[in-house]
Amino acid sequence: MKVQVALVLISLTAVCSSTSVPGAPWVIYPSIVDPIVTQAVTFINEYFRSLGDYTPRQALRVLRATEQIVSGNLYVFDLNVVGGPRIEQCHVEYVNQSWLPVPNSLIKSVTCGEYNPATTYKPVF
Repeated sequence: MKVQVALVLISLTAVCSSTSVPGAPWVIYPSIVDPIVTQAVTFINEYFRSLGDYTPRQALRVLRATEQIVSGNLYVFDLNVVGGPRIEQCHVEYVNQSWLPVPNSLIKSVTCGEYNPATTYKPVF
C-alpha cells in the first residue's frame, strides 16, 4: 500500500512539473507589431500624455510577455520603447475582455523608466 501511494505521488509530481499550473500566467512571444503589443503601446502613450509628454512612443523590443486567463485575458509586458529623449523601459498590465464593446481592454497599470540593459528577468513558470 505504501509503495502504491509513493508511486502515485511521484507520478503526480512528474505530471505537475512538466505542465503549467492551471490559472497561472504563461510566457508568450509576440512581435512588436502584434495587436496585443500595439495595444500596450497605446496605453504607454496615454500614460505619457497624462504627464504632459505628447511625443508618441513606438515599441522597439518585447523584453518579456505573459498571458493569463482571468475575467478575460491578462497581458503583462516589459517593453523597450523609443520616441522620447532616450530608450525607455515600460511595464504594462491590461485585461482584454473581447465580449465587451470597444474599447474592450482595461488598463491596469503602466510604469516607465530609463532602460537598463543590465536588467535581468526571471522566467515565469
